[in-house]
Amino acid sequence: MRAPQPVSVVIPCMDKPMAHVVARYFASLPRSVVREVVWVRFLSTSAPPHPAGPGAAPARLREVLVEDQPRFNKPVAANIGAFHARPGPLLFCDADTFVLPRYLRRWSLLLRRDEGTFIHPRRLIESATGAIRAAPGILAVMRHRFAAVEGYSSEFRGWGLEDRDILARLALGGGRGLASGWALHLSHGEAERVRHYGGRPREETRAENRRLFERRMERAERFGTYTRDVGRFSFRTGPGGVVVASARRSDAAAPSPHTPPGDS
Repeated sequence: MRAPQPVSVVIPCMDKPMAHVVARYFASLPRSVVREVVWVRFLSTSAPPHPAGPGAAPARLREVLVEDQPRFNKPVAANIGAFHARPGPLLFCDADTFVLPRYLRRWSLLLRRDEGTFIHPRRLIESATGAIRAAPGILAVMRHRFAAVEGYSSEFRGWGLEDRDILARLALGGGRGLASGWALHLSHGEAERVRHYGGRPREETRAENRRLFERRMERAERFGTYTRDVGRFSFRTGPGGVVVASARRSDAAAPSPHTPPGDS
């Protein structure tokens, strides 16, 4: 039996205070469970000279700061995170969600047994009320399978449906989806959800994204925008090993980004 491989956790966010807690939680788990946390933070201004969050960053916590981004685009942030993660199993996790180590071990083992598998929690539990809902936004998948479908699609802007889109495309590409375990969502108000999407009501952007999702499914669209999204940025290493991403000038030719190597 193949042993589970520790996961790389990718956390996309924009100025969400609770993200510091979530990122450090994953970075504190045993190395046999989590080998690194790639924390992709959209900044509305230029990157500060000393960008680490409060307190000393754990050794396995790798920050990627995407500067001068007035609005958050979760698919772009997730694609950048995957680009900087190591080969092997990835966990895409929201910046307000916890997953227990036993589920990370289970999911990693399932991915090692069948690398075509992709996994999301069976349910998401609200911390404030105990309410249960679906959790398509938490995704465990092998990195090379993620790259094969070109990751998330940044055509989705605002709130929702980018998660269901990649699940559908992984299935179209021959993958097998599994629902397993659960995750805990740190409850927060509606303003926290939409403040980095231009202040538009959540249901308004969700309706637009649903129409986009339906069009993409009608076309049996198989690919996201991973290569294009990563190619829009140049990357430099700042103090403490923090990576800073800067948007390329529109008239500058962006070289093709590195294609993730196959997982072993």
